[in-house]
Amino acid sequence: CNETTKSRGGTLAENILKWGVHNVTVCNNQPKDFSKFAGLFDLILIDAPCSGEGMFRKDPDSIKEWSLDNVEVCWRRQRDIVQNIWHTLKDGGLFVYSTCTYNPLEDEENVAWIAQTLGAEVLSCHPLPEWGLTERNTHFFPHRTKGEGFFVSVLRKTGKEQEASDISRRKKDRGNKKEKKAAKIPAALSGWLTERQDFTILEAGDVFRAIPTAHMDLYQQAPQTLKLLHAAAAVFVWEGIPDAAVQGQYMPFIQDYLGVPVLWVNETNGKALIEAAKAGRQATLTLTAEKNKYAYTESFYTILPGTEAGESVIINTHTDGPNAVE
Repeated sequence: CNETTKSRGGTLAENILKWGVHNVTVCNNQPKDFSKFAGLFDLILIDAPCSGEGMFRKDPDSIKEWSLDNVEVCWRRQRDIVQNIWHTLKDGGLFVYSTCTYNPLEDEENVAWIAQTLGAEVLSCHPLPEWGLTERNTHFFPHRTKGEGFFVSVLRKTGKEQEASDISRRKKDRGNKKEKKAAKIPAALSGWLTERQDFTILEAGDVFRAIPTAHMDLYQQAPQTLKLLHAAAAVFVWEGIPDAAVQGQYMPFIQDYLGVPVLWVNETNGKALIEAAKAGRQATLTLTAEKNKYAYTESFYTILPGTEAGESVIINTHTDGPNAVE
């Protein structure tokens, strides 16, 4: 996922972390920054910045911001974005173009420009009749479909790209280069991968990562080329509890769940951190801890009858803190 606005990108990265999705990378780049990734992607979905006509019902302020001049700026910017990233789509790859506006300058005319100028076939979709949609260049109108106003079109790239990406060139040049030997997966983890031969195992201390071998070049190239957004640490705030009562409290099970270092702070410090985050300030977080291999936790549960026949509710808890995971 790429978000050009850093504040929005941070929110996107945070949501990805909360959802527990580990195979998604969020970056904060301009379209031109993807110049080294020619012919890399099988599918690209662009939610193009637009004049926002589809948001008029939801957000009255968007009506005040709309103007013909803004529409002119938007359709030109949309074409610039598409042209800058078009080479990254493989020949035959799918391109999903979407906006939250209605006017043909930003929608149908841009789709026609993509097809005729860049080389693509506009595909038909087959929505259910009750959706109230058309088969090509689909508009979602609030008076006909549930939700706000949107536009989406799916195209298949037909033109061949002549220039290979840096990643593709490195794959071709591997023949005379000795690859770094991959880490050996521990016996205890060997059963976790059903297609072991398709992955390269990377080891960092007691952390093992299984990266699809087909994407190893991308995995190595992306941090060097793109500005990746990720959570360096999670900070949780104790609210409504005296500062002295929470001094030194630590919940280790959360660290494994999120995959990032975790720090709990009292309410006073928490408010200061929140204000600093809103102001866009940066900070260094240092955690000092000692791992105790003899530490343990006890879990217990109870089963309650549900609201319907054959339904049960299982309540599970444990002795190392509140149920942030369950």
